[in-house]
Amino acid sequence: MRLADFRLRSKIMFGAVPPLILLVMLSVLSYYTLQSLLTAIALVDKTHGSIEQAKELERSALRMQSGIWGYLVTGDERFLDDYKGGEEKFNQVMKRLKSTMSIESQRDILNATNGIIQEWKKKAVKPGLQIRETVSAAELMSQLDAFLGMRLDKEYFDKFWAQTSKFVKQETALLKERKKDAHSSGAAMAKILVIGTLAIQVVAKPQIHFRKVIMTQASWKKATNILI
Repeated sequence: MRLADFRLRSKIMFGAVPPLILLVMLSVLSYYTLQSLLTAIALVDKTHGSIEQAKELERSALRMQSGIWGYLVTGDERFLDDYKGGEEKFNQVMKRLKSTMSIESQRDILNATNGIIQEWKKKAVKPGLQIRETVSAAELMSQLDAFLGMRLDKEYFDKFWAQTSKFVKQETALLKERKKDAHSSGAAMAKILVIGTLAIQVVAKPQIHFRKVIMTQASWKKATNILI
């Protein structure tokens, strides 16, 4: 069957369909690539947040440590308030981190980190508070000196720093991978848009010329009919 045998509407549809198909394909590919890019960006932001919260854990633990030491040595309850504030902040950040952490190995590190602090409170903070609050003034300093000389803080906080450093190190490595994924998704989307646009132009250009020819033929045929 020759092209001339087709009706005008069929000829126009024949010229319009290929670019439309390419446009739909480009839209679908762009959508899924965009979703991948947005997911990668969200993961990068999440990892940045996890690293910052791990540092906040460290700051809260230091606040607890300096607060309890200050209270045990001086008896000034402002230091005790500072310890309680650090404890509250530590618990909040730990809970938030655990709720957002999807990687099991990282959750294990957080559980170990929290366990160390809880053990420190049980073995170092609680006995220190008992000495400060129950021992007579005459024996207080000698018992505090003996207790603080045990350096329990160092034992627990060395373990604590090791766990938080491990957590940050793993999150930093993960951040590099996720940034790479985001970059790859962005590059893929750019390629799809460029190649897809060029393909549509390549397909559409001859089709536009084809439609012009058809319309010219149709106009000529109509004019001929009128003359006849």
